[in-house]
Amino acid sequence: MNITFDINNILRTVAGAAVGLTLVIPIGSQLRATTAVTNRSLERTIAQQEVRSMKDKLTRRCYEWLWSKVDSKLERSAKNEIDEYFDGEVDYASVCRTVLG
Repeated sequence: MNITFDINNILRTVAGAAVGLTLVIPIGSQLRATTAVTNRSLERTIAQQEVRSMKDKLTRRCYEWLWSKVDSKLERSAKNEIDEYFDGEVDYASVCRTVLG
């Protein structure tokens, strides 16, 4: 009778472990997938912050460039500010389309 009791305990333990593993393995996979999605979201957030910062700094200059007369002091000043932001000359139309778009 003592052996039967031990076998029942062993079978319960094995069955419990099997059920537990079938639950734990998918949960672990889901957690890894969730972590990967979170990391991608964080990367996008950093990129979005960089774009937002650029737009905040260049919006006024792009409007000045857009609305100024050609070869005017205002146009040159706006271009200079945009050039300084990028540390070199850029395509003002493309930059301002991105900033104002």
